[in-house]
Amino acid sequence: MAVGEGTHKKGMMQPQKVYTPSIAPSSLMIYQGSLFPQWKGKLFAGALVLKHINIVGVNREGDPVSEERILEGLGKRIRAIIQDREGYVYFSTDSGEIFRLSPE
Repeated sequence: MAVGEGTHKKGMMQPQKVYTPSIAPSSLMIYQGSLFPQWKGKLFAGALVLKHINIVGVNREGDPVSEERILEGLGKRIRAIIQDREGYVYFSTDSGEIFRLSPE
């Protein structure tokens, strides 16, 4: 399918979540840790345009049921998000900074 050819095509599954205008997602992570029990099983995506971390809750079928935006005031393009074995969330910015989210 060529870019700009349309948003639907026979045989293609449509997305469950769409951002218009785009947040320009940069990475995707499913939180599996226990440090932030309120985030367990939620999807984390960095936003390059709106400069925040987007957290989407999904139900058992994979449908989005909630959405939260954090760190909007940081003013940084979020490039990558990971979780370590202990459950801490780390993210990097375009300027090369690395941050860690902590439950404190």
